[in-house]
Amino acid sequence: YGKNNYSTVLVGSSLSGALEVKKLFKEKYFNLFLPFTDASTGIEVIRRSRKIPKRIFIEINHIDRGIDSSLIQSIFNSPFYELRYFFPFLRTENKFFPNIVDRLKKPVDNKINKNKPSPKLYKALIKNAQDEWSEIGDTDFLRCKLDIVKHAVAEFAAKGCSIFFYEMPMDSSLNNSPLLMYQRNYFAKLASQNNYTFIGTDKTRTYQTGDGVHLLKDDAIIYCKYLVDEFSKK
Repeated sequence: YGKNNYSTVLVGSSLSGALEVKKLFKEKYFNLFLPFTDASTGIEVIRRSRKIPKRIFIEINHIDRGIDSSLIQSIFNSPFYELRYFFPFLRTENKFFPNIVDRLKKPVDNKINKNKPSPKLYKALIKNAQDEWSEIGDTDFLRCKLDIVKHAVAEFAAKGCSIFFYEMPMDSSLNNSPLLMYQRNYFAKLASQNNYTFIGTDKTRTYQTGDGVHLLKDDAIIYCKYLVDEFSKK
């Protein structure tokens, strides 16, 4: 419902929250990273809001989760979505009780970890990550989820939006995991076929994570610089 139309928007999962450590662009932009879901939901938010940016950067690590239909329904349920434009008091941010609760509850710590957890905990976390990323599941169902993104970005591109795909680095043991490789190959091919841009992960170094998936702060800063350099080339 904001009046600002951002010319550049990033969409991704919690992995892209690491990009908050550093300013990526000179102009105002919005990083729509969504923990527990992925870029699919962010793309659907943009599509339904009809606020198509000039450039959209899409994290490809987690497209496999698909659209969070419950979240989308809660935002865009009709007719309240349209009514909230004309009657701001209907928005959650302007309701009395949620505002009181927001002022009383303890703030959530969204800081990016600087250090790895204990070796024992990290070993368990990395094992969970390896198990998760080793499973593709039903490839037809996964492809349907990826195809939804393909059709949405085609709509955006037809309206003059430049499409960029990017991959967030994870623990090196996950680089060639079946699930990541499937998504990487799908979107690299899609970019090649449609004159989109695909920015692969940095292969010049090993990045450190706090759980096998999410970058530690210093490594996030390094990767931000890599992305900015790659963006500028494109």
